[in-house]
Amino acid sequence: MAADERMVTLLGLLDLSAAFDCVDHSKLLDRLWSAVGPSDSVLDWVRSFLTDRSQQIAYSGQLSVVQPVLFGVPQGSVLGPLLYLLHTAELTPVVARDGLNLHQYADDTQVYVSTSVRDAVAEAAVARLTACLVDIETWLKACRLRLNPTKTQVMWLGSPQQLAKVSVLEGQVHGVNTYQRLRDTQ
Repeated sequence: MAADERMVTLLGLLDLSAAFDCVDHSKLLDRLWSAVGPSDSVLDWVRSFLTDRSQQIAYSGQLSVVQPVLFGVPQGSVLGPLLYLLHTAELTPVVARDGLNLHQYADDTQVYVSTSVRDAVAEAAVARLTACLVDIETWLKACRLRLNPTKTQVMWLGSPQQLAKVSVLEGQVHGVNTYQRLRDTQ
């Protein structure tokens, strides 16, 4: 839609390190209770799904000591992605405060803002996204999650004609150059 309006979109593809493995069970259960208000039996069922798990590693015919799993949601389960999204649902207002949009599918997180290609407006969009990434990282740290700046990518999207007008081509997230222009190569 932005391209139809002769605008460009600044898109941040966020990479979270071991996102599913870092979910704090007690925070997740608190968020479930406050957001949905399930019955005690449903909350007990989810609690039993998350807690009292253990893991053991087999390597070269040897078994490690059984260790309790204190954090994380099972990735291969139907509930894992849903519980992760519930755990990170409070990220939406954090992004909205900076005037950006958020899309999530499991742990794939995208933030974006559409803007005109005028230099001052495009530079303001970069500044807003950069500030938003700082706010996101602060929120993630409070939730025991971590943004991986070396795998996070930020790019401009739009028609080739509009992208050619964008002069703000590079930027950094925690000292890592992550901004790039996405060009139509056809």
